[in-house]
Amino acid sequence: MTLRGSTATVFGQNMTEANVVNVDSSEAAAGLNTARRMIEEGITPPAVTTFREEESWNAFLGGNAVFMRNWPCVYGQLDNEGSRLTADQVGIAPIPSAPTARATAASVGGI
Repeated sequence: MTLRGSTATVFGQNMTEANVVNVDSSEAAAGLNTARRMIEEGITPPAVTTFREEESWNAFLGGNAVFMRNWPCVYGQLDNEGSRLTADQVGIAPIPSAPTARATAASVGGI
């Protein structure tokens, strides 16, 4: 499977050529297929593939996302004016993983 990206690394792998990364494991392909299904089934908006930190904050704090993977600093934004959520409505949990996965893990940076 080949992905096109806009950064020097994607999913912790160095690009093999300008803006291309090869995903060469069935586990990585399964993860990407899960992400694609979430878009196809309407769980996630199609624009999520281009979200940067601010877009994900806005969707979550505006009450338009069930979960968000981001930096802990967003938690401090929950009670601010403009947020439709309060800190007592939000929980923090490990990143979900497949039942066969050994453990959850974060990717590089805020991606």
